[in-house]
Amino acid sequence: MIEDSYLIVGIDEAGRGPVIGNMFIVCLGVSEGKLSKLIELRVKDSKKLTPEKRSELAPKITQLAEVLIVESVSPQRIDEQNINGIFAKFIIESLETILRSRVKIKQVYIDAVSGRKFRDIIMNYAESQDNIMSVHIEPRADVKYPIVAAASIVAKYLRDAHVRRLHMKYGDFGSGYPSDPRTIRWLIKYRNKNNLPPIVRRSWSTLRKLGISQGSKGLEKWFKF
Repeated sequence: MIEDSYLIVGIDEAGRGPVIGNMFIVCLGVSEGKLSKLIELRVKDSKKLTPEKRSELAPKITQLAEVLIVESVSPQRIDEQNINGIFAKFIIESLETILRSRVKIKQVYIDAVSGRKFRDIIMNYAESQDNIMSVHIEPRADVKYPIVAAASIVAKYLRDAHVRRLHMKYGDFGSGYPSDPRTIRWLIKYRNKNNLPPIVRRSWSTLRKLGISQGSKGLEKWFKF
C-alpha cells in the first residue's frame, strides 16, 4: 500500500555497453513521503560506488521501494532487437503496470542518452496518461536525482551478481566491457563466431575488430531507433 497519493519513479539500466552478459533495467518507485529516507541513504551514481557498497545499499533501497520492476535482457535479444526499443518498451510497460494499480505518478526520471525518436515515444505516451504529471529524460540523471541513482544501484548490483555467476561457469572474462583487457584476452580465444558462448553479444563491433565476426552493426545501432 503506497503511503502517499503520488509516486516518484526512477528508471535506469546497467550493462548497456558490455560485449558479454545481460543488461539489467530497473524501474524503482517510492512514495513522495519516503523520498527523504532514500536521500538519507546518500545514494549516488552506482559507478562511483564499490561492489561492496552497492551490495550494502541495494537491500535498503528495495525495502523503501513501493514499486520495483526488473528486466534482465539476454545477449540474444540485444543482438536481435534495437537496444533503445527494448529500453522504451520496458519503460512503457512498467509505467502501465504502475498505473493499473490506480497510482498517480508525480514524476518520472529516466537516465538516457538516446535520440529524439526514443524521447518522443516516451513523452507521447506520458502525455496521453492523466495520472503521470511529468517526465524527465536526461543523460547522467543518476548523478542529479536520488531516485535514479537508487535504480542505478539496484541495476548494477544485479549485473555484478550476474557477472560473478558467469565467471563461475565460463571463466574470468573481467567486466565484460570492450575496454577491459581481460575481456579482450578471453574473447580472442574464439576465432569462429559459431563457437562463441551464448553470453557474448554477437552484434558488437568488438568481435569484428578481433576477427571473430564480419559485417555486424555494432554499437552504432544504439542510436538508430
